[in-house]
Amino acid sequence: MSTAQLSMVRSLIDSSGPGGYELPKELAAAWSTYTALTAVTLEPPAPVFLETLAEELVARVAADKPADVRKPAGVLQDAAAAQELHRQQALILAKAAELAVDRAVGVAIGAADEIIEHCLAPALADVFDQARGCAELLAGHGLEPALLLDAQVPQEVRDAYQRLGALADRRSIIWSAYDRINRLAGREPEHDVNGEFLHFEMPAKLPGWSGTGLWRGLDRLAPEAPAGRMLWFVSPEVAAARPWMATFEQRDEAWLRVHGEAREQQRAAAALAQHVAGRAPVIML
Repeated sequence: MSTAQLSMVRSLIDSSGPGGYELPKELAAAWSTYTALTAVTLEPPAPVFLETLAEELVARVAADKPADVRKPAGVLQDAAAAQELHRQQALILAKAAELAVDRAVGVAIGAADEIIEHCLAPALADVFDQARGCAELLAGHGLEPALLLDAQVPQEVRDAYQRLGALADRRSIIWSAYDRINRLAGREPEHDVNGEFLHFEMPAKLPGWSGTGLWRGLDRLAPEAPAGRMLWFVSPEVAAARPWMATFEQRDEAWLRVHGEAREQQRAAAALAQHVAGRAPVIML
C-alpha cells in the first residue's frame, strides 16, 4: 500500500457524503476498521530517571539508613520493561493499521466496477434528474448571478438557480471519485483512449459533433460555466447522446460498436500492403 493509494481511498470515502453516493458495505466496514485502529492511543509509561534514583539513595545513606539498592534497581527494571512493552504495543498497532488499510485498498480495487456501476453512476443519474427539475423552473430566465438578487424573479426560480450550482458541484465530486477509483485500480481504456465515450454512450448524436475524426473533447462542445454546462447535459438536444458514467470495459465496447469495423478494415489494408511490399521485386541500383 502506498501513500497515494491511502489518499485515494480516503478521498473516495470522504467525498461520499458531499457526492451523495454510497460505497459497498464491505469497503465501508474495512475502512471503519482502519479508522478505529488509528484512533487507538497508547498511554506512555511514566518516565523514571536513573539520576533521581541515585539521588534518593544518596539521601538515604546520608540519613544513616541502609544502602539498599535492590528497590531502586527494581524500579528501574520495571520502567525498562514498561517502555519495552509500550514499544511492542505500538509496533503491533501500527502493523494492524497497515494490514487494515491494505485490506481496504484491496476491497476498493476489487470493487472498482461495482463502485462505478452501482454507486457513482446512480448518483450522477440523480444529479441529472434534479437538474432537469431546475431546468424547467429556469426556462426563460438567464443564468446571471444577478438573478439571485432580482426581487421580481419568483423565489422558486432563484432557489432553482442555487440548487443548480450545488448540483454542478456534486457532479464534479462524483467525477473526481470516478477518476480516483480508476487510478487506484490502475485501469486504462484499451480503445477509448481519447475519452470519446467518457460522458456519452452515443456521442455522435451530440449537437456540434459529427462523430467523425478525432474526438473534439467536452470543453469544445459544452458551455464552460458550471450552471450552463449542467443545463446543457440535461437538455433535450443532448439527451439523444445518452449521458452516462460507464466502466472502461463498457466504454471500450461502445467504441468498438462505432469504430470497430473501420479499425478492422484499416488493419486488413495494412496487412495487404505489407504482403504486397514483401512480394515486390528488389531492384539493385
